[in-house]
Amino acid sequence: MKNKKWMAILLGGIMAASLAAPCSVSAAEKTTLTFWHAMGGTNGEVLQQIVDDFNASQDEIEVKAEYQGTYDDTITKLKAAMQSDSGLPDVCQMYDVGTKFMYDSGAVIPVEDKFESTGYDKSSVMEVISSYYTVDGKQYAMPFNVSTPMLYYNKDVFEAAGLDPETPPTTYDEVLEDAKKIVDSGAAPVGYSQAIYGWFFEQQLAGLGVTYGNNDNGRKEAVTAVDFDSNGGGLKVFDMWKKLYDSGCFEDYGTTTADTQTAFFSGQVGMIIESTAILKNAVDSSPFEVGTGYLPRIEQNDEGGVIIGGGSLWLTDTGNEANEDAGWKFIEYITTPDVQAKWSMGTGYFDLRMKTAEAQRILEAVNPVERLMLVNIQLEREVEVATMQAHIQSTAREGMDKAQKEYFLREQIKAIRHELGDAASEGEEELDELRKALDKAGLPKDVRKEADKQLRRLSGMSLRMPISSWNRAPVSLNQSSW
Repeated sequence: MKNKKWMAILLGGIMAASLAAPCSVSAAEKTTLTFWHAMGGTNGEVLQQIVDDFNASQDEIEVKAEYQGTYDDTITKLKAAMQSDSGLPDVCQMYDVGTKFMYDSGAVIPVEDKFESTGYDKSSVMEVISSYYTVDGKQYAMPFNVSTPMLYYNKDVFEAAGLDPETPPTTYDEVLEDAKKIVDSGAAPVGYSQAIYGWFFEQQLAGLGVTYGNNDNGRKEAVTAVDFDSNGGGLKVFDMWKKLYDSGCFEDYGTTTADTQTAFFSGQVGMIIESTAILKNAVDSSPFEVGTGYLPRIEQNDEGGVIIGGGSLWLTDTGNEANEDAGWKFIEYITTPDVQAKWSMGTGYFDLRMKTAEAQRILEAVNPVERLMLVNIQLEREVEVATMQAHIQSTAREGMDKAQKEYFLREQIKAIRHELGDAASEGEEELDELRKALDKAGLPKDVRKEADKQLRRLSGMSLRMPISSWNRAPVSLNQSSW
């Protein structure tokens, strides 16, 4: 019986101590994820910081970010991994034009399948963005680096060429006119350039209000043929490109977008079209004042617009459910307000959580500095709200944890008292004697208050053992402590 009593006491002490002791996970027990991405330069540095922050925020998952090169390099490597059925990353960033390939590959897990596991609120991301990656009502990927194309121009060059630096061209006819004035005046060697890149071709088709492929660009059924050869869109785009090239004011720097960007940053080119994602880099890298404008239209009365571009994050089907769940937690982390704030302000990509009206206001800001300021204001609001929500949740959780801990300890003490039987009763009798002694002592009010407090603590630990042995909660009743 005596052994049983001490076993009960030891068990209670161990379990009580375990509640207070912090938990940790060794490096060997962590789930390690491979994350492939195509973010280089400034964007890559910001992304790596986000990955580092995620790894530091918890001790269960370790994400290893691996830069694969350009978007084209990334999809080429992913195709090879899929064909060999080995070496697949757990999470992969894919540009918008690779969305159909990813869906058709059969090697991905829809992110929406994981929403319920963490209570993710689908409405936290603008529907106009998430719908781009939704097929048959199910979201397959999480938007990440969301962007649209726009015009960038050198305000200093405009001024030197006698152009109004606050009035960028809105059509390609105006682009051609301004480009000629830039070159003829000697303000810059090249008036206009753009990478000869498929994304720009798609965007310029969208500006015309025509589709790229049949079956509503593949939204109704799979695309079986292109539309741009029959709807006139392709011819109009290529005619415009040739017209610019033949003018002598256009320079072709190839299909690598970074080469065209470098020519603009160095002052060699007066105007380019590029993604909104390079806005911060353009402002930081250019020794002149950068101006921005809407993507020029091929025809003045075009009814189209721009397509949501950039990239998204996909969960690959590796057959490892633990990694898939961990991969989703990493993706969900990226959508949180503070991470979106860091990502948007550090790169120029849109904040996924922004409301449609707020996004429209930012898009309508032609001045790049004003646009960055509007983004900053919006993100500060998001972070402020998120911080308040986190504080409320943390406070509530701490209250729950404390209540749960106290309940558990009380139940343990009840069990131990039951095991001790009469011994526990004897302990209570001793406490009663102490209370009577205090009543007779006539202690000052504040001293008596402290004494009662200590007695209450002893009441929960009256197990006929030296109080000092409860090293997790030492109690002293000597006069000097009062």
